Amino acid sequence: METTAEEFLDRLRALDVRLEPSGDGGLRYDAPAGALTGELLTQLRRRRGGLLACLGGPPDRLPEVVASEAATVQQAGLAAYSRDAPLPHVLNVGTKMTITGHLDPVALETALAALVARHEGMRTRIVSDGSDGAGWRQDVLAPVARTLPVEDLSDLNEAACAARVAEICREEVNKPFDIGVSTEPRFRLLRLASECWVLLNTVHHVATDGWSFTVQQRDLAELYRAALTGTPSGLAEVWAQPRDYARRQLEWPLDPATVEHRLDYWRGVLDGSPLRIDLPTDRPRGDGSVPMTGRGRTSASAMPGATRAAVEALARARRTTPFGVTAAAGAVLLAGLTGQRDLVMQFPYANRDDEIFADTVMFSATSLALRLRLDRAPAFADLVDQASRAVWGAIDNLLPLGRILADLKEHGVPDVPERFRVIAVHQNSIELGIDLPGLTVVTEDLPTDTARADLTFGVAPYPDPADGYRVFAEHPLDLWDAETVDEWMRTYAAIVAKACRAPDTPLEHLVLEACPTPKPCYWV
Repeated sequence: METTAEEFLDRLRALDVRLEPSGDGGLRYDAPAGALTGELLTQLRRRRGGLLACLGGPPDRLPEVVASEAATVQQAGLAAYSRDAPLPHVLNVGTKMTITGHLDPVALETALAALVARHEGMRTRIVSDGSDGAGWRQDVLAPVARTLPVEDLSDLNEAACAARVAEICREEVNKPFDIGVSTEPRFRLLRLASECWVLLNTVHHVATDGWSFTVQQRDLAELYRAALTGTPSGLAEVWAQPRDYARRQLEWPLDPATVEHRLDYWRGVLDGSPLRIDLPTDRPRGDGSVPMTGRGRTSASAMPGATRAAVEALARARRTTPFGVTAAAGAVLLAGLTGQRDLVMQFPYANRDDEIFADTVMFSATSLALRLRLDRAPAFADLVDQASRAVWGAIDNLLPLGRILADLKEHGVPDVPERFRVIAVHQNSIELGIDLPGLTVVTEDLPTDTARADLTFGVAPYPDPADGYRVFAEHPLDLWDAETVDEWMRTYAAIVAKACRAPDTPLEHLVLEACPTPKPCYWV
């Protein structure tokens, strides 16, 4: 195994080689003639991040603020939500990369440091300017060298190693961030065997989204390749950073006429709709006197490749996206569970229409409302068409969801929620695959033990279409047992499969199959 940064420094000192930080993120050295061989110079370049961390003082020192800008609308919204949530780690996003092959930990450490240095959103703090908690701003922090923590588990037997990995995963993904200090992600490397490793990456949602994760995977692969070979990466300069996105929002707001036109669209869409989906619960919701704990769980299963192919074939036939199909199937499930035939869900939209922000690591997603009327769709194919029209209408009339709901309140609509209880997701902007040279990598999500809504459900494509979809559902444990939601997701997968095989099936036939087995429950 390679020596640590401290051991490498000891080796240099024995050769009378003296290092010090250069102040611009580099290293200066003073060495006797001939002491620094080509091999040692290559090691210096590859180990720069770890050596700077050893030479520059404690790793938790506060970095310098190098730029400041108003927060984006999305940053401000997530910062406020994170501040008020029952559990501080509710917006943590974790991934686990199982790496097989001859990994170079030093090159990986260098690549991760370069990744954070490249993307300002990964080294920013989000702070409030006002005493009332409003007026959020983003302060960009100077890159600070960090060592990559490595834990060697190779001496453990297989069962003990698996248990320890699972324990570390839970610890990392549930450890809160203080985004008022930094959004810098936490990386941790576990050595399971000589050619088997696990890299954990935990970040706050305010700094990333599905689109950004794909950008990070692509950049990390190229930066690792560069660190491994000691050559420059082939990555182009990032055109725009999150503060550029914030300036765009401030300097080019929608004109009042456009805003009013879009609000009028949403008034029409949501007119007369029930703005809540009242799912039956295993336990009473209560009257609000006892707050929800925020504790949650994520159900996870798989949908086979044949079903995914059927989803995509139906989407092509109806000239829509797979989300139109999976959202329609979700509405069938919800109708069976609730008895409602008029449903309003929330769905996230990547909101990356401007090419200049295609490579920006940030949270840019916007939540939109999706109303589906099953009473106006004779067959499943008709509901897919309705979902497609609703999604494109929502995108064409894009406004922050909070602004839409506030407008409904202003127009006297009763019982308008702060947010919708059910969120439908199709994670088509996430690319889990990563091409690290000489390595095989399998990437998995690490869910927290929290829940952000009554039900956040959907599918995420596996890198290989033959593997199908990952089906997931996040739910609060205050309201539902794990077995209840697991059964819902099995029913959901069955609905997707049957509806895509026979899209002309009368909708009510599918809805009846989604009705739950009678059992004690609470209707709220």
